Amino acid sequence: MMCWSPAEGVRRRRALIPGRMLFPILCLAAVAGCGQRGPQRFRVSGTVTHAGKPVPLGRVIFEPDTTRGNDGPQGFAPIENGRFDTAGPHCKGAVGGPMLVRIDGLEVADGEDVAAAGRLLFPTHEEAIDLPRADSVRDFVVPASPGPCRPRSPHRRLNGAGGPASRRERSRRCRRRACP
Repeated sequence: MMCWSPAEGVRRRRALIPGRMLFPILCLAAVAGCGQRGPQRFRVSGTVTHAGKPVPLGRVIFEPDTTRGNDGPQGFAPIENGRFDTAGPHCKGAVGGPMLVRIDGLEVADGEDVAAAGRLLFPTHEEAIDLPRADSVRDFVVPASPGPCRPRSPHRRLNGAGGPASRRERSRRCRRRACP
């Protein structure tokens, strides 16, 4: 059996103090890290109309315009009966500043189940806007004719020779995308 002197017991307790202090420090660090992460998001709500009528079903996506110096995560909201609100349960607010807004609308026939809807009401509508860095209301009007149809990235697909697709091929692809 070993005997411990009082001086050695004090040394052992002092050695344990840093270990005892570590646990409360880690708890405080964990609690302090449980705040809002990322940039502040703001609520955006409003209406979406197409050809003078509310868009029955769709979505609005707010993407920061990096070409104009804005950065951050996307915001989005579903469109139901012509209205959208990023404060919904499965929505994300927008960061504000220069944004690219994409709007998709679906057609719903009378008596048709919303889950069965799937016919595009119009090609994806894109619009550049400036959102305030505060909660805001914004109404969007999607034109009845979307204007000239342009492929998003004409150089994405390569032709057989390995070069960019020809202008004629890009135009043909554009017409196939069912632009009105």
